[in-house]
Amino acid sequence: MAAARARPWWNAFERVRARERFFHWELEFPEVMLRAERPGFDVVLGNPPWDKVLPSKKEFYAEVDPLVIVFKGNELDHRIRRLHREHVGLEQRFEAERERTTTFARLLRKGGDFPLARPSIEEDHGDDAPRQRRRSDHSAHEELSKYFVDRSLRLAREGGAIGLVVPSVVYNGDGCVGIRQHLLNQANIRAFYAFENRRRIFPIDSRYKFANLAAQLQADGSGAFDAAFMRHDVTELEADGPKPWRVRITRDELEQLSPETLAFLEYRGPRDQEIVRRMSVGRMTFGGKGNGAWGTRLISWRQHEIVFNASEDRDLFTAPSTSRLHTPASVLGADSPADPADLVEAMRAEGYWPVYEGKHVEQYLVGVKPIRWWLSVPQAEAKYGRPPRNAPTLVFRETASNTNQRTCIAAVLPAGAAASHTCTAADFEGVDPEAALIVLNSFCFDFLLRLRSAATHVSFTYILPVAVPPAAVVNTLPRIPTRFAPSAVITHVSEDQESWPALWAADRAVAEAYGLRPEDFVHILDTFPVWLRKRPGIAEYYRERVAEWRGVAAVLA
Repeated sequence: MAAARARPWWNAFERVRARERFFHWELEFPEVMLRAERPGFDVVLGNPPWDKVLPSKKEFYAEVDPLVIVFKGNELDHRIRRLHREHVGLEQRFEAERERTTTFARLLRKGGDFPLARPSIEEDHGDDAPRQRRRSDHSAHEELSKYFVDRSLRLAREGGAIGLVVPSVVYNGDGCVGIRQHLLNQANIRAFYAFENRRRIFPIDSRYKFANLAAQLQADGSGAFDAAFMRHDVTELEADGPKPWRVRITRDELEQLSPETLAFLEYRGPRDQEIVRRMSVGRMTFGGKGNGAWGTRLISWRQHEIVFNASEDRDLFTAPSTSRLHTPASVLGADSPADPADLVEAMRAEGYWPVYEGKHVEQYLVGVKPIRWWLSVPQAEAKYGRPPRNAPTLVFRETASNTNQRTCIAAVLPAGAAASHTCTAADFEGVDPEAALIVLNSFCFDFLLRLRSAATHVSFTYILPVAVPPAAVVNTLPRIPTRFAPSAVITHVSEDQESWPALWAADRAVAEAYGLRPEDFVHILDTFPVWLRKRPGIAEYYRERVAEWRGVAAVLA
């Protein structure tokens, strides 16, 4: 110890130790952790923190100015710059906190202390494609809960048990593959009951989802357990009698439906599970390869091809001399056309493409909100050594939830258009983009996706394993062209009643391509309660058409 105290780094070490308050389980509980036979606790119980390791600007600066929480975007940046002028050293303190948090996240991820909390397996989807689940070493967006679950599983002795309240990322998040593998192979899950917070079980966002997990650590894990998802009443945990919403999950099924991630699908009952099996088993997936594959290549902003990042590529949206945004007024002057479609064409002619954000995209529609960014094609070519992709391209919203009206919201951007990082683009070798669009915007595809996506983003992890009809079948489906629809005209495709027959024909064709019956489609439709409530006109139209379909099916039978 004396030799260590004499080293030049000792004082810095003392400061870090006092600040971080390191805890050593072996030193604190040697009689438990170092005993000869079956070391570890008999039972580990807990409610791990559900936070992210993330340097939050608002939380940090709110300690100085509580009103900062109401600002966002450029207004937030202006407010923070003012605080920097008013409080000497504040900017340096935030940068120090940012560096500390980033270092903490890096240590969690790469320090070797949490082997079960490793990120999901990376996989390439083409030489130029981004990694399916690429993680940046500089990212500080680590979910704390998974590290507590990892530690709990390794603190319990063989034959011991854990009981935890965990957020939904544990059962289907990108970074919890190792935890799920351990639960299925080295443990027996005794109880798995997942809730949605609609009734404010906890004082947090009502859309938040979490699960009660109880497991016994056994070397010969059975890989089978009973589960419930999307429940709302905690008294169900104590109620006796049958629970018709429970489903039996097996390791074989998870390996078949989620081979890379072992993600648990959020079945609301056995009927969901039955339909998913019929739609998925033996079928090609959206990101699959081989005979019948679509040849999907997902394109994110990292390729600098058609999707651009609002922060890292802001220089492409601004004039180099002034750093001000390109606008129709600055490019076209007083001759800017009043009609939005004419305005887009006039800007294209000058080398500026509209940048469509997620909020600009609805199913089969683009431009439903005013365009605020214009991409300079010459600046993009100069920066990345090639012009942006100039072809019709399918995009879908990156931000979405499985409790919204719809989860998969897609459109085909025309040639001469770009997208922001709040969209993901897709290129296909085996299917036409407008044919793929019919499937992605269908209730059937959305149904499969929603059961996977417990978070608020449609990540590569969630969408690539979704089952799809074979490419040859997809290319025969009826098409619905994407329309440029400024908000003054239409904001949702269902507002155009003349489009209802085409929408229904597409949805029915996709359902039949999946091998579904009318009663299956009715069940799927009922899993979209918000859409049914907010779109009553088209919902009733669909129910009438399903009744006709059912009648035809009965005659043919």
